[in-house]
This record gives sequence, structure tokens and C-alpha cells, in this order.
Amino acid sequence: MASMFSSVVQQDGPLVTFADIGEGTGKSALICHIISWAKKKYKTKNIAVTAPTGIAARNVSLSRGVGGRSIHAWAGIWTGKEDIDTLVGRVERSEAAKQRWLDVKILIIDEVSMLDGCLFDKLEYIARRIRETDDHFGGIQLVVTGDFFQLPPVPDFSRPGSTLFAFEAKSWGDCFDSGPIFLERIFRQKNQAFIRLLSAIRVGKIRPEHVAMLRVMQRPLKYEDGIEPAQLYSRRDEVESYNLTRLHQIQGRETVYKSVGAQVMLLKNIPIPGEHVNGDIGRVVEFLRIDDAIRCNIPIVGVHPKEPNSVAQVDHRLGLSDRRFDINGMWPLVLFTDGQTLLCPPQRFAVTDSKGTMQASRFQIPLILAWAISIHKSQGQTFPRVVVDLARVFEYGQMYVALSRATTPRGLEIRNLPPDLGGLKMAHPKVLRWYNTWIDDVSTS
Repeated sequence: MASMFSSVVQQDGPLVTFADIGEGTGKSALICHIISWAKKKYKTKNIAVTAPTGIAARNVSLSRGVGGRSIHAWAGIWTGKEDIDTLVGRVERSEAAKQRWLDVKILIIDEVSMLDGCLFDKLEYIARRIRETDDHFGGIQLVVTGDFFQLPPVPDFSRPGSTLFAFEAKSWGDCFDSGPIFLERIFRQKNQAFIRLLSAIRVGKIRPEHVAMLRVMQRPLKYEDGIEPAQLYSRRDEVESYNLTRLHQIQGRETVYKSVGAQVMLLKNIPIPGEHVNGDIGRVVEFLRIDDAIRCNIPIVGVHPKEPNSVAQVDHRLGLSDRRFDINGMWPLVLFTDGQTLLCPPQRFAVTDSKGTMQASRFQIPLILAWAISIHKSQGQTFPRVVVDLARVFEYGQMYVALSRATTPRGLEIRNLPPDLGGLKMAHPKVLRWYNTWIDDVSTS
């Protein structure tokens, strides 16, 4: 199927196409091939690599010379929850965002299963308005990939109604007048029995032999090298409880360095310095004052490293004194998995209404504990060692997403597998119906 997708993309003129890609089917490699082809045909500024989350976009664009961004950041729409006229106005007022819309020739949207259908319609309308054309999606060559059997979009609680998948968007049928292209060969996992198990869970067609295999993986796993597996939970309160338990186990003086060694996750997209995004994992290695970081040339989150900085200037840019933070306070120094160390003082988090007007804001350190993470945050990631707790699975696709993070059954430990799996939500009925319009019978083999 990969060669079929490649030949379609090389046609001239506007093209919109959708590839349905199950987990571990070589999606990233295929998109990287498309990016490489596009760079030969166009300039880098004409290619946009996006996803509903910043970390997913960066994962697929890594090492290809085209920076991945969340679709919200690239489009210049912030959360995208406001009404369409507000969003168009926001883009028009931003020279950078408007120029991106005008320059782009190929827009790649990965992990489209996480994209709300209402937002897809908004993006399609913005494209036509900004580019001043009636062509679908503004005539942009659109490449969209994803697996709708994964977690559905996070519902917009400001809009009543049920979950709206991207394929339910009003403009979806106009943008994709031909059927999806299915990639079926699995690369992430090599164990064929494990692949069949995941495929069965994906479409909700689980049989007794699959249940037996799941029960075998309930055994506890121990690792002698001290490297811990990722812990996946379905709910945030479970994640917080486990993380606090681990935090209290850290040995050390409670007065100053109690949290050194804590594993943490970034909560906000941070374009300065570098391009760190919501979901990045790191470890607290020290606590420093802002003046210590400046003196040691340590990058500070939210502060441009090339600008002359003093404590007063940093304080003014971040607005710390306005929020009564101690200018001499000590903030966590975090070593992230990309090898960069950043000082993480408090940042502003804002809540806006449907018109984009800020209703409330607060300053907080942009980190949470991350020995355990939610299944939702894990989507798009791969773990050679992972512990999945199924005690409170509540959403369609959750079980499949969690278990398919593992590369082998040897590195997967399952906890709290329900005695009766019949009550678990596996495949969303809407997704099954949509797939069955293209495939006679969704396969589990």
C-alpha cells in the first residue's frame, strides 16, 4: 500500500487524500518520504507538518528539516474553540499566521483521529477565506493520516452534543472525494500473535484465545538495570496518585532539593528557547534562581536566549513580580530527553471565551509529575517497557491505544484486567460504521 500512496502524492495540481493507518504500520516513515519528495518540489516554507498536539507533530517531522507544529499553532487559532469569524480575524491580524496560510502548498495533518470534526470545518473555511478562493481547503494539497480506532477527539464542552469525528465534518466529503488508502502491514511489533491480539482489540472482535493471551501478560515484570517502565492509566486522578506516591519515595533533604530526580512533563508549548512542546518528558536535576541561570548561560523557558537579560528584564517579560512571586525564588532546572536543560519558572496559562477574550489567567510552573502518564497523553508514543492499568478504562479506543504502545508482549505488563471483557468499550460504533462503508468486513488478522 505504501507505494500506492507515494504514486498518488506525486500527481501535479491540488490534491486531497486521506490515508487510514493503523498503529505501527510505518506511518512516520511514509510521511517522511512524502516530506522528502515535497522538499525537492517546493521550498520548505511551502510544506507544513502538523498534528492536533505539538509532540505528535514533532515526532513525525523529526530530522526532516521541516519543523512540526500543532495544527492550532501553525494555523494561528490558539485553542480554536471560538466562532469562525473570530478565528478568521485572529489569523488576519497575525502577519506570520496569514503568510503561512498563503505560502503553504502541502499541509500534512497527522493523528487526525484526535481532530474534532467542528475544528476541521473551521480550518477548511479559514483556508478559503485567507486564500480568497472557493476551492476546497483553499486549494491546498492536503495529506491526512490517522487511525480512527484510537482515542476519539476530546469533546468541546462549550458545544453540546456527542463526539464529532473528523470524518463527520461537513466539509470532509468535499475534501476527500475518493476513499481512504489502508496500510495494513505492521512494523512496530514483530510477534504475530501479539499483532493479531492488538488487531482484535482495535476493532472490538476479541476471541477466547485473545483473552487467554491478555491474562498471561498480567504477570509482574522486574528489570535489573533500574530503568523503569512507563505507567499508563486511563484517568488523571490515577496518574496524579501514582506520581505523588513516587515523589514521596525520593530520598533527600525535605527543605530544598526534595524534588530533584523527579520525572516531569511539560504542560505548555514553549517556542522560546528552542521548540519544546506540551508532553515533553524530563527530569528535575536542580533548583536555581534566575540570576544563577543567567550567570551560567542556562536557557530560561519563555525568555529569548539571544536577547540581553538581567533578573529585572526576565522578571518583566514573565510578569513574575506582578503575580507576587519572589524574584529570588528557586525554580526547577529540567533535563529533557533531547539533552537540553531549561530553567522552568512560572508561566501564564489563560482561559478565553468564544470571542477570544481572556476571562481568567493564572501563573504556575509549567510541569507535572510524569512517572505515570495518562493513556491520552501516550497516544503516538512507543515504549519498550510499559505497565498498563485497565481498572478504570472508560473510553472507546483506550485499551487499544494503551496496549499498542508496547513493542513486544515481553515488555508489557497488564494490571487489573476485568474478569469480563465484554463490558469494555473497544471500537466506537461510529468508527465501525465508517470503516464498513469502505471495507466489507474489518479484518482482525
